[in-house]
Amino acid sequence: MSKQMKAAGLSVPLMGGDGIYDPTFIKLAGAKSAGDLATSVGAPTDSLASAKDFVAAYKAAGYAEPFSAYGAYSYDAANVIINALAKVLPGKKSIDSSVSARQS
Repeated sequence: MSKQMKAAGLSVPLMGGDGIYDPTFIKLAGAKSAGDLATSVGAPTDSLASAKDFVAAYKAAGYAEPFSAYGAYSYDAANVIINALAKVLPGKKSIDSSVSARQS
C-alpha cells in the first residue's frame, strides 16, 4: 500500500495497525516505506526476560521464518488450549500422540 500511495503522488507516511508491524511489510514496500508508522502490542519479544525460553526454543527448532510480533502470544495461547485439554480429556495429564489419534 505504501508503494501505491507514493506512486499515486501522495507524499505522506502510511499509518497502520499491528498488521503492518512485520518485516514482510518493509520487504515488500522497500525504500518507499521509510517514514511509515505502525502500532505494536508492546516491547519486542526478544527484549523481554520472560520470553527468553520461548526465543531459545524457537531458534533451536530451526524455523525458516522469524517468530515476528505475535509469535510469543500465539505460543502462549496454544499452550493455554493444550493445558486445558490435558485437564479435561479422560485419563490424560498431558497431550501426547494418543490424543491426536482420537476420533470424535
